[in-house]
Amino acid sequence: MTITYSFLRVLFHNPGLYSDMHLTEEHFPAGNERDLFTAMKEIYQNGGTVDEPALVAKGFTYTELMELGHDYETIASNWRFREKEIITLYNRRKLRELAEKIAHDTDSSPTDIMDLWQAETSAMENVSGFEIRTLGSIVNESHKAILERASIGGSLVGIKSGLPQLDSATLGFQKRNLYYIGGRPAQGKTALLLNFMLRCNVPCGMLSAESGGMEVTDRLLSIDSGIDTQKLAAGILTLHDQDVLFSSASKVYEKKTVVYDESNMSIDRACMVARQMVRRHGIQILFIDYLQILKASTSMQNRPMREQVIYASKQLKQLARSLDIPVVCAAQLNRSSDDGRPRLAQFSESAQIEQDADVAILIWNKTPTESYLLVEKNRNGRSGDIPVTFNRSCLRFM
Repeated sequence: MTITYSFLRVLFHNPGLYSDMHLTEEHFPAGNERDLFTAMKEIYQNGGTVDEPALVAKGFTYTELMELGHDYETIASNWRFREKEIITLYNRRKLRELAEKIAHDTDSSPTDIMDLWQAETSAMENVSGFEIRTLGSIVNESHKAILERASIGGSLVGIKSGLPQLDSATLGFQKRNLYYIGGRPAQGKTALLLNFMLRCNVPCGMLSAESGGMEVTDRLLSIDSGIDTQKLAAGILTLHDQDVLFSSASKVYEKKTVVYDESNMSIDRACMVARQMVRRHGIQILFIDYLQILKASTSMQNRPMREQVIYASKQLKQLARSLDIPVVCAAQLNRSSDDGRPRLAQFSESAQIEQDADVAILIWNKTPTESYLLVEKNRNGRSGDIPVTFNRSCLRFM
């Protein structure tokens, strides 16, 4: 007798499990078992009694239903284990189907095939990762976390940004949170990400869909050394500059930071690489430059840009939760923000960005010498305007 049929016997005698389980019709092999699951589920959801007469009315014979009533007690107590076995078998079937599809695909590029693989396999992760929990089962975890925060004596809960006033408002970059840094082109979005990354005291990862790895490194060296980016680009350096640059290069070299710089990478590739960064390099925070330049998932390429951005933002929100790290992503503001103080509603393409953000910080260069970081949304702290100095020549925020 198959695992799936054994599970159907449990459901037959315990239809209330429909409210707790994660299985759907597609988890059962096509054929009689899937049809039986679908029929039993429909009867239960319509308020009927799941029994032989009801199933016969759905087109099944008593002969087909004979085994449902026997020996179910031996497996009723470990139904959750059986459910996971069924999900595992389903994932194996899907992987085989996907492998066959790829093997016979002679038209797609390797990049498209990898994107397809990521999109299909990501749906298999954490299938049963969420469940209904009582408040009582959560309060102990919450109480413990609060006491741990109290034990560190007012220190930051999250990772330092290097800007004390910002850290005071946000309590640092916190696990499972999605941070959006909004700004117009050439207003300092990438520079701010790099300032954060340089000053973080934990292993960092960066996904750069716009700038190459050497360009990212050159900017980090400029920020740390204070040497004008144009001087670095032209190689016009005094002996003192060279000494300072060597010191900065040594510091950047020692940082536990990894960079992936595929131009116009897809959101699916970005998520796949982020997971690799966590597994292989132990990163504790991820920076992304930037949201709207991430290419659409294969399944979304023919959709409007707005829908593509909505999908990408939701994926990043889920990524922060599943990897249990902060994700800090730059995002473009639309042209209307050029007219004055930027607002949350001015994120380009989609209001979903504002909704998904745990913290949204907008860059406002009010005058050539007066800049602010506007903490416009902060789920776990206060909002407000934080004055900063943005030295454009070396990209340094202070």
